[in-house]
Amino acid sequence: GDTRNPLSRPYIHEEFMACWRQMEKLVDMGLVKHIGVSNVTIPKLKLILRDCRIKPAVNEMELHPCFQQPELYDFCKENDIQIIGFCPIGSPTRPDRDKTDTDVADIELPEIQEILIKHYIFIISAERSVMIWDLR
Repeated sequence: GDTRNPLSRPYIHEEFMACWRQMEKLVDMGLVKHIGVSNVTIPKLKLILRDCRIKPAVNEMELHPCFQQPELYDFCKENDIQIIGFCPIGSPTRPDRDKTDTDVADIELPEIQEILIKHYIFIISAERSVMIWDLR
């Protein structure tokens, strides 16, 4: 089923840009140094870059071995937008609407498990991940 938040709204560029212009004012006032976006696709980034005065410094996006988004990654790099990756071990509990038949969470891959064990990172479960780094 659809597990979207009932309060979610579609992207409306004019509304987004009204908010973005307010964030640009924060930069102008010296209250923040950089402003950025999260989970923004290439078509939306193109609109934002077309209409902004201060371009996004960063785009936070899901990024891990099983979900690399190379086109979005390259677009951001080409436009000097820094990438901030989230879900570095995958998102095994994401909603069914966002999964495909071939989906696998990174932490379920033997190669990733081997790396985690080698570097003393322990995963309690796919649903509740706890990482313990060896600080020796």
